[in-house]
Amino acid sequence: LVLITDTTEQGRYSQELTQSRNELRMARQQMSRLNYQLDFLARHYLSPEVTDAFLKGDLDLELGGKLQEVSILFADIRDFTPLSEKIPPNQLVQILNTHLGIAAGEIEDFNGTITQFQGDNLIAIFNISGDQPDHVLNAVKAGVALQQAVACYHAQQPPEEAQLCFGVGINTGM
Repeated sequence: LVLITDTTEQGRYSQELTQSRNELRMARQQMSRLNYQLDFLARHYLSPEVTDAFLKGDLDLELGGKLQEVSILFADIRDFTPLSEKIPPNQLVQILNTHLGIAAGEIEDFNGTITQFQGDNLIAIFNISGDQPDHVLNAVKAGVALQQAVACYHAQQPPEEAQLCFGVGINTGM
């Protein structure tokens, strides 16, 4: 096998051009993979609105954060601990997921961002991106709506089903 190389000026230029194209193609593939991973992680941990604003560059991220007025909603299932001592774990998880799913849906309907699920409670922030002038009202409406939605859910269940409700607390401040 004989390898013949073009050592003319045009040949060297062609080789450098091919090398550059290959490097650009590899860099583009790596950037595409990293963008996909970033998008996946952002959408997994942030609300769609916050993720879109972040990826478009509309959300300024500052080291140390920034001060702005927000409303925080705390929702906790009442009497969950005594129930958890009486029923099997798989049934307990199903009840917990159902109730927290109902609450999460109502919070998202009023533009809240759930930041934490912890056992039988959750925490949501309203006005996380600083563009909700009615965030206090939205937090209150979400709290009432999630309690009503859980009550409607229980009205459709058999009487022997666990009848749980949420306690809701809301705080607004910087």
